Amino acid sequence: MNKAFWREMVLCFRALGEDSNCRAVVISGAGKMFTSGIDLMDLASEFLQPQEDDAARIAWNIRKKICEYQESFSVIEKCTKPVIAAVHNGCIGGGVDLVTACDIRYCSQDAYFQVKSRVFPDKSSLLGAAFDLASEIASKSPVAVQGTKVNLLYSRDHSVKESLDYMATWNMSMLQTQDIMASAQAALQKKTPKDVTFSKL
Repeated sequence: MNKAFWREMVLCFRALGEDSNCRAVVISGAGKMFTSGIDLMDLASEFLQPQEDDAARIAWNIRKKICEYQESFSVIEKCTKPVIAAVHNGCIGGGVDLVTACDIRYCSQDAYFQVKSRVFPDKSSLLGAAFDLASEIASKSPVAVQGTKVNLLYSRDHSVKESLDYMATWNMSMLQTQDIMASAQAALQKKTPKDVTFSKL
């Protein structure tokens, strides 16, 4: 999901909405997987290289860009034609947001959505796995983890529009964290998140 994707999704769905020959829409991936999510290099160039020095102006421009990104999925939800997601192999990160904006989701047998559930044979293995997961979560940016929970809880009790607006306002400051740069550098260097040390909140 790169700059062209964010721009073209809006243009495409606006055109499809006006096209009387179009009665339904199918979204599929052209590569080995449905999508690997947001292009981190594009994200870094958008959010980590501000054109301003003033924090308020940086935040305002980040919010504007987030709203543009959100519109790329909102146009799917607002499309008057039924939209079907055809997912094969991986549907990662922003791809999960994309398919939830669709009306119908089909997937091949090899599809996975980075949403994992497990059943354990006994209490010992259950607790071991729970503590392993807690350790993995604790290795992530606390800004991202706690911010995700705050936004999920807010979204549960509010409309899509209210939730997107809240998320854009939240992220206009939170995306200025140094944690994003540290995570992006680790990914580019083929390191795991556990190789990155994040400051406490």
